[in-house]
Amino acid sequence: MDSLYVFVRLGWDHILDLSATDHLLYLSMLAIRFVFADLKALLFRVSAFALGHAATTAISGLTGWTDSSGWVEFSIAASIALTALFNLPPAKKKTAFWEPQTALALFFGLVHGLGFGSYFSQLTASGSSLGISLLGFTLGIEFAQFALVFAWLGLWAIFESAFGWKHREWVLALSGAGCAWSIGWCIEKWPL
Repeated sequence: MDSLYVFVRLGWDHILDLSATDHLLYLSMLAIRFVFADLKALLFRVSAFALGHAATTAISGLTGWTDSSGWVEFSIAASIALTALFNLPPAKKKTAFWEPQTALALFFGLVHGLGFGSYFSQLTASGSSLGISLLGFTLGIEFAQFALVFAWLGLWAIFESAFGWKHREWVLALSGAGCAWSIGWCIEKWPL
């Protein structure tokens, strides 16, 4: 049971580590488009990301695959930019559970998981069960993602009531900032 807790904590820290801005920014870009009324659809989309992340973390952890070319880091930055750009068109009144952006979140989870697989394989080489390790790590990621989502929804509620912001203004301002930052990161991480 100690091993499970260690990996839950590792997954939690992996998402909420302030020095690892890729997940924080990606999930922020994913969440800011939503309001509390869309909570189920948002949690479904976030879970699709976690599922993709778990799949490629396991595959690259089992096979020992690593990206020496730099394309994974570039693709992670590009996933943030694209998610921010998808926020720019006005949202539909009610968000459905399964939309193209949910499939994209699953795909981007696959990409982000590749960036962590080699580190994860080193951790499991210490003798921990891969199944327990992956379960704990994925649960930690999911708990941290839900915490971040609730933080964004709460922050939006505060801005709306305290400053009278319209949701569309909130989405445009934060998506524009996130897109600009991630495009700069894409340029920095260009692998060629």
